[in-house]
Amino acid sequence: MYDQQSMLKHTATSAASLSAIAFAALVISLPLMLKEMADLEYEWQIETDAYMKLSNEMWSDLMKQSNIHREKRSADAAVISRQNKRQSLIFC
Repeated sequence: MYDQQSMLKHTATSAASLSAIAFAALVISLPLMLKEMADLEYEWQIETDAYMKLSNEMWSDLMKQSNIHREKRSADAAVISRQNKRQSLIFC
């Protein structure tokens, strides 16, 4: 009987000790994980801002290029001449 009580006491002590160690590990590691997540979020925000800036610059460059007047292609001239011929046939 004495042996069983001693064994139960030893098991309970071991379980409590392991629980205390696990809780201490949690208390130590949780703030470290939260700090790491905050650092990752900050780095992600910097990368996102850089991406948005580059994207906006590229878009404005594309819009500037679309304002440049280009010469009409010969295919465009053929379409216009066909449209003019149709209109002249309709009005005749």
